[in-house]
Amino acid sequence: MNFEEIKFYERGGNHPPSLGLHTPGGYWVEKSYFVTAWNMISQACPTGVWCGVQTAESLCCDPTWKDRKDGPRQKLGRCVKLFVEQELLALEEVNKGKGGPRRYRPTKR
Repeated sequence: MNFEEIKFYERGGNHPPSLGLHTPGGYWVEKSYFVTAWNMISQACPTGVWCGVQTAESLCCDPTWKDRKDGPRQKLGRCVKLFVEQELLALEEVNKGKGGPRRYRPTKR
């Protein structure tokens, strides 16, 4: 799967309409966060080759990460998790089911 193949949809109901996806865990994340996360990761490491354990923060390589509020950081982290689960990134989750930031390492393919 490629990033361009992700099917975003309009959320309805009692919520204001927005284009996005439900991520693993059932959280709604707007498309703009997916685009931002994908662009950050693509610019930080265009070859897609990582060494050692990574987090959403290290993958996004965003110098303003610590200045962002918790909500936007969590949404970017959920985008990274979806990228990993959809195999858009050659990474696997190391600490499944644990609280706190997810950690990823290169897949053993």
